[in-house]
Amino acid sequence: MRGFTQNDHLRSLFVQVDADKNGTLDFSEFCCLLYFWSAFGSYEHFFVNPQNVSCIQQAFSLMGQCMLAYDQDQSRMLSFDELNAFFNDQMPECLESFG
Repeated sequence: MRGFTQNDHLRSLFVQVDADKNGTLDFSEFCCLLYFWSAFGSYEHFFVNPQNVSCIQQAFSLMGQCMLAYDQDQSRMLSFDELNAFFNDQMPECLESFG
């Protein structure tokens, strides 16, 4: 499937990933959208454009660096406490949405 053929599917995904409910997607919310997008088909055509490939590579590199910054025991895995610290520092609005 190339993109979304029905706007209601896209709207539903948009609402789900718009964590702060401000009607726009920041980068982390956009990454979540790409993840959910894969459940509705394939997003491999996104990677046809070399600029998109570079953007995603840079994003994952930065996310990896961020994860490692919270990996206190350097296990390359996050414990619950390490993950909690990450969310408290970087994405407190997500914690609020889980209530």
